[in-house]
Amino acid sequence: LFTAEQAMDILVSLGGIEEGETRIRLVHAECLHASGDVSRATEAIRVAQGLLRERSAKIGEPRYRESFLSAVSENARVLELAEAWGVLS
Repeated sequence: LFTAEQAMDILVSLGGIEEGETRIRLVHAECLHASGDVSRATEAIRVAQGLLRERSAKIGEPRYRESFLSAVSENARVLELAEAWGVLS
């Protein structure tokens, strides 16, 4: 969890990054959940899902948007956890 927290601190200090942001947010949420901090994990996955949906909305072609959300493993996992943890999009 400590390393995931450090990665999130760096990510936030940079205001986000283009490549790897979803993976960092996913790992952070999973670490929080595994450590028993379900409320923070749920909030983390809610934010990750929201940002992911914002990014996907910029993809004009529906089939590419769907591929971005389902074929990219970390993106699909964020959506999977959001659903499993009861986070609405």
